[in-house]
Amino acid sequence: MDVDHHYFGIISHGYVPSLAPREAKDLLNYSGYTYIDIRKEEEYNKCHVDVPRVLNIPEMVHTRQGWVPNPNFMKEITSRFVKRDRLFLGSKTGAESAPIVSKLIFTHGFLNVINMEGGFDAWLEKGYPLLGYGKPEEEEARDEL
Repeated sequence: MDVDHHYFGIISHGYVPSLAPREAKDLLNYSGYTYIDIRKEEEYNKCHVDVPRVLNIPEMVHTRQGWVPNPNFMKEITSRFVKRDRLFLGSKTGAESAPIVSKLIFTHGFLNVINMEGGFDAWLEKGYPLLGYGKPEEEEARDEL
Protein backbone atom coordinates (compact mmCIF):
# COMPACT_ATOMS: atom_id res chain seq x y z
CA MET A 1 0.00 0.00 0.00
CA ASP A 2 1.61 3.25 -1.11
CA VAL A 3 0.69 6.25 0.98
CA ASP A 4 -1.03 9.00 -0.96
CA HIS A 5 0.66 12.14 0.31
CA HIS A 6 -2.34 14.22 -0.75
CA TYR A 7 -4.25 12.45 2.03
CA PHE A 8 -1.96 14.19 4.51
CA GLY A 9 -2.31 17.62 2.93
CA ILE A 10 -1.09 19.59 0.01
CA ILE A 11 2.50 18.46 -0.16
CA SER A 12 3.40 20.98 -2.84
CA HIS A 13 2.91 23.72 -0.24
CA GLY A 14 5.55 22.31 2.10
CA TYR A 15 3.41 20.09 4.28
CA VAL A 16 5.43 17.28 5.84
CA PRO A 17 3.47 14.01 5.89
CA SER A 18 3.26 12.84 9.50
CA LEU A 19 1.40 10.13 11.35
CA ALA A 20 0.91 9.57 15.06
CA PRO A 21 2.34 6.36 16.53
CA ARG A 22 -1.06 4.63 16.57
CA GLU A 23 -1.38 4.81 12.77
CA ALA A 24 2.35 4.44 12.19
CA LYS A 25 2.47 1.18 14.16
CA ASP A 26 0.16 -0.57 11.70
CA LEU A 27 2.05 0.66 8.63
CA LEU A 28 5.38 -0.30 10.18
CA ASN A 29 4.20 -3.76 11.19
CA TYR A 30 2.07 -4.73 8.19
CA SER A 31 2.81 -2.57 5.15
CA GLY A 32 6.53 -2.96 4.52
CA TYR A 33 7.68 0.41 5.83
CA THR A 34 11.19 0.79 7.23
CA TYR A 35 11.63 2.92 10.34
CA ILE A 36 14.79 5.04 10.28
CA ASP A 37 15.66 6.24 13.76
CA ILE A 38 17.84 9.34 13.45
CA ARG A 39 18.68 9.64 17.15
CA LYS A 40 22.25 9.24 18.36
CA GLU A 41 23.63 5.70 18.10
CA GLU A 42 23.87 5.37 21.89
CA GLU A 43 20.20 6.29 22.32
CA TYR A 44 19.15 3.84 19.62
CA ASN A 45 21.22 0.99 21.06
CA LYS A 46 19.84 1.59 24.52
CA CYS A 47 16.19 1.50 23.39
CA HIS A 48 14.30 1.82 20.10
CA VAL A 49 10.96 1.00 18.51
CA ASP A 50 10.30 -2.68 17.93
CA VAL A 51 9.07 -3.11 14.36
CA PRO A 52 10.09 -5.60 11.64
CA ARG A 53 12.27 -3.15 9.68
CA VAL A 54 14.18 -0.66 11.81
CA LEU A 55 17.65 0.82 11.56
CA ASN A 56 19.64 3.68 12.98
CA ILE A 57 21.14 6.34 10.75
CA PRO A 58 22.16 9.00 13.28
CA GLU A 59 21.86 12.62 12.31
CA MET A 60 24.57 13.53 14.86
CA VAL A 61 27.88 11.73 15.46
CA HIS A 62 30.45 12.09 18.21
CA THR A 63 33.92 13.27 17.25
CA ARG A 64 36.86 14.74 19.13
CA GLN A 65 35.13 18.10 18.70
CA GLY A 66 31.97 16.78 20.39
CA TRP A 67 28.59 16.13 18.74
CA VAL A 68 28.50 17.27 15.12
CA PRO A 69 26.12 16.72 12.20
CA ASN A 70 26.77 13.39 10.49
CA PRO A 71 28.51 14.41 7.23
CA ASN A 72 27.27 11.22 5.51
CA PHE A 73 23.73 11.31 6.87
CA MET A 74 21.75 12.04 3.69
CA LYS A 75 24.12 9.94 1.57
CA GLU A 76 23.53 6.95 3.87
CA ILE A 77 19.78 7.21 3.35
CA THR A 78 19.85 7.86 -0.40
CA SER A 79 22.38 5.07 -1.04
CA ARG A 80 20.46 2.43 0.96
CA PHE A 81 16.98 3.18 -0.38
CA VAL A 82 15.34 3.91 -3.71
CA LYS A 83 12.76 6.62 -4.29
CA ARG A 84 9.80 4.22 -4.11
CA ASP A 85 10.82 2.59 -0.81
CA ARG A 86 8.41 3.07 2.07
CA LEU A 87 10.13 4.98 4.85
CA PHE A 88 9.21 6.37 8.26
CA LEU A 89 11.66 8.73 9.91
CA GLY A 90 11.69 9.26 13.62
CA SER A 91 13.67 11.32 16.09
CA LYS A 92 13.27 11.96 19.79
CA THR A 93 10.28 14.30 19.39
CA GLY A 94 9.52 14.20 15.67
CA ALA A 95 10.62 17.81 15.24
CA GLU A 96 14.16 16.82 14.27
CA SER A 97 13.05 14.34 11.59
CA ALA A 98 10.35 16.51 9.93
CA PRO A 99 12.78 18.69 7.92
CA ILE A 100 14.63 15.57 6.79
CA VAL A 101 11.38 14.06 5.49
CA SER A 102 10.78 17.29 3.60
CA LYS A 103 14.28 17.20 2.10
CA LEU A 104 13.93 13.56 1.03
CA ILE A 105 10.67 14.39 -0.75
CA PHE A 106 11.45 17.77 -2.29
CA THR A 107 15.20 17.54 -2.93
CA HIS A 108 15.74 13.81 -3.51
CA GLY A 109 12.37 12.83 -5.01
CA PHE A 110 11.36 10.13 -2.51
CA LEU A 111 7.69 9.22 -2.85
CA ASN A 112 6.70 7.38 0.34
CA VAL A 113 8.33 9.10 3.31
CA ILE A 114 6.46 9.89 6.52
CA ASN A 115 7.51 11.58 9.74
CA MET A 116 6.70 9.93 13.07
CA GLU A 117 4.61 12.59 14.78
CA GLY A 118 5.93 13.01 18.31
CA GLY A 119 8.89 10.73 17.53
CA PHE A 120 10.28 8.16 19.92
CA ASP A 121 8.83 10.01 22.93
CA ALA A 122 5.28 9.60 21.60
CA TRP A 123 5.87 5.89 20.84
CA LEU A 124 7.18 5.40 24.38
CA GLU A 125 4.25 7.30 25.89
CA LYS A 126 1.78 4.98 24.11
CA GLY A 127 3.54 1.96 25.62
CA TYR A 128 4.27 0.37 22.25
CA PRO A 129 6.93 -2.36 21.91
CA LEU A 130 10.59 -1.44 22.43
CA LEU A 131 13.91 -3.21 21.90
CA GLY A 132 17.29 -2.54 23.46
CA TYR A 133 19.37 -3.18 26.52
CA GLY A 134 17.92 -0.48 28.77
CA LYS A 135 15.11 1.88 29.48
CA PRO A 136 15.07 5.37 28.02
CA GLU A 137 16.28 8.00 30.50
CA GLU A 138 12.78 9.48 30.82
CA GLU A 139 11.36 6.12 31.91
CA GLU A 140 14.20 5.54 34.38
CA ALA A 141 13.49 8.91 35.97
CA ARG A 142 9.78 8.04 36.35
CA ASP A 143 10.70 4.71 37.99
CA GLU A 144 12.75 6.53 40.60
CA LEU A 145 9.81 8.67 41.75
